[in-house]
Amino acid sequence: MHKALYMQIVLPPAVARSSFQDAFSVFKEFNKVQWSAQPLETLYDTDRITAEWAKMGFQVWKTPALQELPALVQPESAFPR
Repeated sequence: MHKALYMQIVLPPAVARSSFQDAFSVFKEFNKVQWSAQPLETLYDTDRITAEWAKMGFQVWKTPALQELPALVQPESAFPR
């Protein structure tokens, strides 16, 4: 049945947090957490995921690595104009 639907899976981009010891806050002046883009393979065995889902007829897409991450907790940087 899922083949008839032409289902696809998109693996999300991978990011890493600078530290869990740093304080996170939605207020820019208090937030000490930094995020950085990482290769998707850092979190997932993408080859195995793709192979397993392909057996069931699914197509898997890898999201390309991000170059620069916006501060998503801050509207002015998350949605630049």
